[in-house]
Amino acid sequence: MSNKIEEVLREVLETPFYENSNPNNSAVLIFPGGGLESIQDYRISEGTKNWPTKGKYLWVAGTRGDPFYTRKEIIRILENSLEIDSSEIENQGWANHTLDQSIWATELLKKNKNINHVILATAAYHTTRSTLTFLKTLKKQSIDGIVISPIPISHRLEPSLDSEKYIGEMERILKYQGKGDAATLEEWRDYLQWRKIRILKK
Repeated sequence: MSNKIEEVLREVLETPFYENSNPNNSAVLIFPGGGLESIQDYRISEGTKNWPTKGKYLWVAGTRGDPFYTRKEIIRILENSLEIDSSEIENQGWANHTLDQSIWATELLKKNKNINHVILATAAYHTTRSTLTFLKTLKKQSIDGIVISPIPISHRLEPSLDSEKYIGEMERILKYQGKGDAATLEEWRDYLQWRKIRILKK
């Protein structure tokens, strides 16, 4: 497997959180991913630990119906631990793949131009591909000035970094980079440089 892909995988997973961001200008974006419903629920529950204290807006992307989450179901997952302001929750419903999820999120950014920080939470093994796809979609939509804070979520039933699941993800990253749907290593590193400068200015 390409050393470049392994490098970018680790770099994305090690991206520091934007601690000095303004919660009023931040959104928590969750890609629930596939797998068992209980694991998807777990990702939503873990991802929302940053909402609303670090991000005012909660956006839960869709899945391929296994299940896809309604606003009511999202609130059900959260209500045991949070006082819910459902007016700040957006849910996509159905999505075929990560690119669909990313396009949906960029459309929300166009409607909420005050947002300059996105906390992207998803399964740890899926974090790199999700982040690179989201970054590439931002570029295609000409949306600038967004700091991305990836949040890898690990579940005890999910794979370790050296597992076949991660190898499969690296193969998919190469495939989608080739199609122009995921940022390349060079694009990611250019973005990281911009991100460091942006954070230092705050």
